[in-house]
Amino acid sequence: MPRGLSRPRQSLQGKRKRSLSADARASSRSKSRSKSRAASGSRPRSASSGAEYDASAVDFFEQPEETILEPSVEDKYRLGGQIATKILKELCELVVPGASVMELCKKGDAMIAKQTHAHYAKPDEHGDIIERGIAFPTCINVNNIVCHYQPLLEKQEVIISAGDVVRVELGVHFDGYVNTAAHTILVRDADADEPSVPEQINIDVLAATYTAAAAALRLMKPGGSNHEVTDMFRSVAHSYGVDVANGVISHRMKRWDEAGTQIILGCTSVADQVLQDTVIFQPNQIWTLDVVFINGGDNTLRSKAASISDHFVFKRSEVMEGQRRKTARYVLNALRIQGNQCMMPFTLNTFDNPTKGKAGVSQLLKDQLLDSIPVLYCRPFQCVARYKWTVMITEKGVQRLAGLPPPAYVPVTTNRVTRDVAELLRSSVRIDKQVKKPQHAAKRQRHATAILADAQ
Repeated sequence: MPRGLSRPRQSLQGKRKRSLSADARASSRSKSRSKSRAASGSRPRSASSGAEYDASAVDFFEQPEETILEPSVEDKYRLGGQIATKILKELCELVVPGASVMELCKKGDAMIAKQTHAHYAKPDEHGDIIERGIAFPTCINVNNIVCHYQPLLEKQEVIISAGDVVRVELGVHFDGYVNTAAHTILVRDADADEPSVPEQINIDVLAATYTAAAAALRLMKPGGSNHEVTDMFRSVAHSYGVDVANGVISHRMKRWDEAGTQIILGCTSVADQVLQDTVIFQPNQIWTLDVVFINGGDNTLRSKAASISDHFVFKRSEVMEGQRRKTARYVLNALRIQGNQCMMPFTLNTFDNPTKGKAGVSQLLKDQLLDSIPVLYCRPFQCVARYKWTVMITEKGVQRLAGLPPPAYVPVTTNRVTRDVAELLRSSVRIDKQVKKPQHAAKRQRHATAILADAQ
């Protein structure tokens, strides 16, 4: 995810002091009730139980982490990846001249909700139905709008035209295990045979981005490091004459949180080298691989957000205490009903009453209980390509769970990169193990006869 999109996270202690200052007694009583439930061995009621949202009773950030070594966890990751990839492919096929960005976003969110709720519909052994649905709202980003754009209903509509560069992004989760993906396509005229000169320039940016993503997939085998991936990004960008977008970070994912603490920087400056600790990839890890390349000589992505209406995506911060304001409770309960327990990013289009939802979000932002994720832009004359995949690392190699290959008009070649990157692209994403082939019986007999003759 591009860096610098949300407010800096402050310490949990500071947030708790602010949230307890106005209603310390009520919050303390709520915490006492949750402790008594924990002591008695009872589970907090889920969204399906119809109880009013009580954030103090469920702290997802403190739940024990489960890995893909658990078969049920791996199944949820794989199912989410299949659904995310399928919906992403269907949406990309609908990105044609004359298509409405707003309608595509609404259709994508509806497809995610429908297809995820068709699975795990039965209650578990505790009588609860697992949370599932949208892990990141469907965003359709056209031309210099790089990411996180889902238009509000009252905003001016955006219509896609031939020649536009469109980036589609979305996310799916089952029980907090997230799959996110993004894909870039060039909207071409159906009657055009050969790409024009401007289209060919944009296609080169798409080709460079996919080449870097494919090479990164092979560098993420167990034993590889994040610094190797960052250096490779720089090499591929130089070979194609483009730049790596500044501030883009790939993360190791955790349950309920796409942005973990282990990262891969897209490009490095002197300051970034201090931020990026060395990470050695290990089996049984899930990563989001986010690759964004840009042309035009300026690799800075900018935010124009000036008001709450310009922050189209929001996400819960690490601590969310119970709220006494009606508008804030409306936001929390609306998200609870949709099954994301306020953990996953959402937009103002989520609410049936946008005015009330906007007021509630404003209050939660003021209390620093929500983080805003603004829309990012590049300059109008620039082209930005983005490929984002969810990646699973195992002892056998690396597998892409969610994400698409490039369109047919994007050439995938090793002729424009360095020899090291070309060899990397020709290698497999699987780890090759030397297996001795069984010898034929006659060959074994000849070998034994030769040894016996030498002994005599």
